[in-house]
Order: sequence, then structure tokens, then C-alpha cells
Amino acid sequence: KLSSQTKGFKKIAIASIHKLIRTIYALIINDQPYDYNVATHNQKDFSRN
Repeated sequence: KLSSQTKGFKKIAIASIHKLIRTIYALIINDQPYDYNVATHNQKDFSRN
């Protein structure tokens, strides 16, 4: 049986990979290059909320 800590880690890992896949998909569909500066700027704005 898996411990609750292991289950939590799996959920977090799956959610992170899902977000990465959605981001990559959006970049490809919209024909946009990945820009690290834009990503870090957006992350700072997101963390303020």
C-alpha cells in the first residue's frame, strides 16, 4: 500500500507534467518561441496573487 505522502507526491508530479505539456502545446499551436524572461516575469506576477 502507498503512504499518503507518496500519493501526494504523485499528484504533484502529475499536475506539474500536465502543466508543462499544456504550456508546450500552447507554444506550438500559437507558433511562439519560449522566452525565459517572459516566463519569469509572468511567474512573479502570478506569485503576487
